[in-house]
Amino acid sequence: MAGPLMHKLPVLVVLALLFTSCDHQDFQAPKTTVCNVAFQELLITELMANPVGADNEKEWFEIYNASGHPINLDGLDFIAAGTGRPKTHRVLSELAFTIQPNEYITVGNAVMGAQTADYSWPEMVLPNAGGYIEIWCADELIDAVSYGNLAEPSQGRSWQRCVLDLEKPDQSPTWCDVDAKTDTYDGENLGTPGQQNNACPMPDHCLDEEGDLRPITQARLWDLIITELYPDTPGADDPMGEWIEIYAFADFDLAGMVLEHLSNDRTRQFKIPDTKCLPLKAGRFYVLSGSDNMYENQGIKEAVPAFSPKGLTLYNSSGTLTFMNKDGEIVAQAEHPAPKSGISIGYDWDSETWCNQRSTGIFDGIGTPGQTNDRCTGGGQ
Repeated sequence: MAGPLMHKLPVLVVLALLFTSCDHQDFQAPKTTVCNVAFQELLITELMANPVGADNEKEWFEIYNASGHPINLDGLDFIAAGTGRPKTHRVLSELAFTIQPNEYITVGNAVMGAQTADYSWPEMVLPNAGGYIEIWCADELIDAVSYGNLAEPSQGRSWQRCVLDLEKPDQSPTWCDVDAKTDTYDGENLGTPGQQNNACPMPDHCLDEEGDLRPITQARLWDLIITELYPDTPGADDPMGEWIEIYAFADFDLAGMVLEHLSNDRTRQFKIPDTKCLPLKAGRFYVLSGSDNMYENQGIKEAVPAFSPKGLTLYNSSGTLTFMNKDGEIVAQAEHPAPKSGISIGYDWDSETWCNQRSTGIFDGIGTPGQTNDRCTGGGQ
């Protein structure tokens, strides 16, 4: 087994498995001609190894179908162990079922609330630390995870694979404890069994447009200027329809930036998620909205969904807008007059004043999103 294991696994997992017991290295997966699953068509995406209280009937792991086609479990081998001899389990045809593309299922001895694991393996035991789980099809390793040498799951919280890793499973995966704000699934343990995981926190890093992790390029003072805003949509406030336009003087990422709106001694803050980089290039206008769907954002064709999924709810009055980078440094600030419903207010660089915009036909309201603003005449509004 050592040969295919070393050949297939990402480096971090290989290193972790080297520290497991000799029993694991000597184990040979039973031969079978039934299963037909390729490497990483099934992924181990979450596990509960250290539940609150006794572990009996509370342990499970989650499998995700990343193949793009239905997969039957028939003939697969599951392996779970720590320092002792591995527990192995062959899926028999009479107990097998099919996992649909992008579907999550749970395997184990767990009773999760009123619902048991999707596939029952009553004899399964997951050590609280220093364990590993593998999925095999005959002598082909499908996926594996080792925990305890690199990190240990916290009690009462599942250990989950970052959902963003599913886009590039061949890279070394990122694992983390489930977010402490996650709801319990059985009244005492936190996790998302059978559901999509969250993104693992990676301080000062973000995913670029290719899905690769890289350091965040932070904006600094004078890297951008606030040029237009649309805070007052017709009728009721529309968080997806409100937007802010900026002009970039340098290349930087929006990830992790904070927008603060102060008006009449009231303050609202809007944080841009730091999962995706959202890179901006120098020399361009950008419209920042809650959605890039023009049927949701008042007809903006090229909006950056920086404030997704909640959108913006700016004050419909005069105030001060401030952009801060991830470190809390102010990078842009603008004082603006009160807006009118359905009309954006824009900054005129020549007169250094703000005024209501007059252009129509660019979006559903009156304004110039993504374009040079109308000139302000007569000292502003």
